Amino acid sequence: MRRWLILYRLLIADDEPVERQALRLAVARHLPVLEVAGEAENGRQLIELAERVKPDAILLDIQMPGLTGLEALREIKRRLPDTRCVVVSAYDSFHYAQQALQLGADDYLLKPTHRDHLVEALNKVVAELDRQQARRVEELQQMERWSQVRPLVESQLAASLLVGPVRRTEVQVLLDLLGLDFNAGLALVASLHERSFPPDMLSEVERNLRKEKAYAQLRRLAATSFPRAVSTATAGYAVVFIQVDPAQTEYRLRVWSMEAARRLRDRVKEEAGVRFRMGLGRVHQGVEGLHASFREALLASQDTSVSDKVNHYADLHQPGAAVALPPPPEERLWERLQGADAPGVRQELEDWWFSVQSSPGCVEEVLRQALLGFFGALSRRVRDAGWPGLEGGAEPPRSLPAADLLIWVQDSLERWARAQKQVKQSHLHLLIRRAQGYVEAHLAEEITLEQAAQEVAMSPYYFSKVFRQVSGETFIDYLTRVRLDKAKQMLSAGASVKEASFTVGYNDPNYFSRVFKKVTGLTPTEFRLQCTTSD
Repeated sequence: MRRWLILYRLLIADDEPVERQALRLAVARHLPVLEVAGEAENGRQLIELAERVKPDAILLDIQMPGLTGLEALREIKRRLPDTRCVVVSAYDSFHYAQQALQLGADDYLLKPTHRDHLVEALNKVVAELDRQQARRVEELQQMERWSQVRPLVESQLAASLLVGPVRRTEVQVLLDLLGLDFNAGLALVASLHERSFPPDMLSEVERNLRKEKAYAQLRRLAATSFPRAVSTATAGYAVVFIQVDPAQTEYRLRVWSMEAARRLRDRVKEEAGVRFRMGLGRVHQGVEGLHASFREALLASQDTSVSDKVNHYADLHQPGAAVALPPPPEERLWERLQGADAPGVRQELEDWWFSVQSSPGCVEEVLRQALLGFFGALSRRVRDAGWPGLEGGAEPPRSLPAADLLIWVQDSLERWARAQKQVKQSHLHLLIRRAQGYVEAHLAEEITLEQAAQEVAMSPYYFSKVFRQVSGETFIDYLTRVRLDKAKQMLSAGASVKEASFTVGYNDPNYFSRVFKKVTGLTPTEFRLQCTTSD
């Protein structure tokens, strides 16, 4: 009964108009489920009509002028493999019938075709079309059910990767369900902070609703930006684990992931009206390494030593720097220290102090020992990390009351965080000076920001930000200034415009002259003449 609710499109192909009319009438009278959507009198017309109509079934004569029915059948099956076909022919030949069936025909009828045989053959075709339709409906239903379950499976897998290092066997069932492997991957952490929201959004309820929407948008857009990724959202941040090609170089993957993260952040900002701060971890091998990448991405997202909204761990930390992850509060404090985040250190300590004060049985001596314990652990980590000028500080005065000891620890950790920020800035100055040295040594060549960034192992976007922060000018402005300063020296010494142009990397002297005049107000020739006159 359900079958009759669906109309299937049928094409009739025969070079005899009378035959086409007879077939049309038989179909209309006995098979109302089939709608004749067109007729063709030769193979070429049939192929063109099939391309346009996308029929479910075809009644086809073998012998037609031009392209034969078999040639048309071969081409249609290549383009529309699900189309059913019944061949009607005057040739009582096993060879023709064999060819038709090999090409995918459902039946082979001889002319003159008995009405009952035609109806029986077409009913078989309709039954097969019904089965195809039922399979498509079932597949769509399964896809719909899976689309509802998949986010839960993704969240479960991502949550398993957050809590600590895992063995592949523990998450293999989830990986198999998602069709993932993670031979190599990295993590992206996205978090919201006070300045993420519009300044006029004062209501806490409104902020929470916007936050929930933003995390949902982030996960949805991440699924399209990184097709083979899994994500989850916690109370404080969202995490996306991204599969990558292990054959790509670390630097290329770093640049690619940062560009993709910035695009993702911009899209969420457009759609949800909030601005995420994002951090990316390095590529690690296997699903076992994803937790380490997550910890790196979390650190990068919290680092405020360089004012950027998308940070990569490899840009912020020197190779080989150990990331210790002791239990809270040491864990969070260590992350804040490595991020050179002094306000964050104070906030973490205040939050911890409030929580332990409200715990039952937490007496003075317990508080003092806890403070001394994690301060000693952090001191050792500072020493082990080899931070220049930071040897762990003085020993805490053990006789202080817990509240006073908290202030002492707080001041010490904030001082370390501020000193670490200075160390980072000093390190960045060295890297930018190295990039400038590279530029000065290659003035005659075509120099791009990407080349300079790769020279100091930074991603181009991060390098551009740091370069401007350290030098006070953009990389392009710096490159132009250095080139023109060198050109001025050469012109004042009597060099020709062409010689100066080529020496400082301008292969087109006319373009060099335009840039020179725009910056100095003089053409190179006028400048050289002025220098000669003053001498």
